Amino acid sequence: GAGAPLALEDPAVTSTGAGSPSLVLRPGALVPGAAYAFELRVQPVLRSGRPGPEDAWAEASGAFRVNAPPEGGRVGVEPATGVALRTRFVARAEGWRDEDLPLTYALSYRLARPPAVAKGTGAGSGREGRSTLFQEAGPSPEGRTLLAAGDYVVTARVSDALGATARADASGTVRVVVPPKGVSGADVARVLAEATEAAGPGARASEVSTLCSALASALNAGEAPDSRSARRQMLQLLDRSADADDDAVSATAPPAGGDAKAAVKAAEGKRRDSVAGRAAALGEVTAR
Repeated sequence: GAGAPLALEDPAVTSTGAGSPSLVLRPGALVPGAAYAFELRVQPVLRSGRPGPEDAWAEASGAFRVNAPPEGGRVGVEPATGVALRTRFVARAEGWRDEDLPLTYALSYRLARPPAVAKGTGAGSGREGRSTLFQEAGPSPEGRTLLAAGDYVVTARVSDALGATARADASGTVRVVVPPKGVSGADVARVLAEATEAAGPGARASEVSTLCSALASALNAGEAPDSRSARRQMLQLLDRSADADDDAVSATAPPAGGDAKAAVKAAEGKRRDSVAGRAAALGEVTAR
């Protein structure tokens, strides 16, 4: 449908106003999916400074439709409950539609409520509401992650080829509990081994960050035996995966016949996701 008329003199709508040779609209001024028509009228000015006759004016117009984000989808998580650092949770974005393909998917979680059983500083200290990315933007709608104890909300971020983005939360929270006898040293060693593998050849930076974040959260909450050597190893793994990921992003090239600008934009988005994931993990690892 047609968008609502724009108040071009409103500084919240445009930074240039209606009387400038150029028109610059503020982000969010246009309604996604709406159609707009713009008209330009150029008025001559006489040497005396007075406006010229109306029949000397020039006019031009154009119309376009604003790109709308993907729609119609949802995000699901299985299982709905699990055990800290043991259960592998699988999230999947399903049913998303858009004319501008391909779609890319990013998955994250945020702590809605820390576990009541947490010891020490508590698993949720300072983390409630903060998103942790466990799958960077890419073509796969599915991601897997381990979690420390607590109640979590999983979110999908779905973008079309032009960059329009939709976000959706999974219905309900994911509940993660501490094992009856607590997280064991064997659990810690297993997660470190998985992170080490992920930081190897063809490093999967987001997986390294997610594993380190979950493990450090459990250590911080007193759910697992703390270890300086484990924290030191996580810092080394994060550093190693960062170097490999930067090299991979820098080497990104558009496919044959592909859009170079789109490839660069996708690479920049991937780098931002990687940096955000590492920053969250480093915050957890260095919390003590």
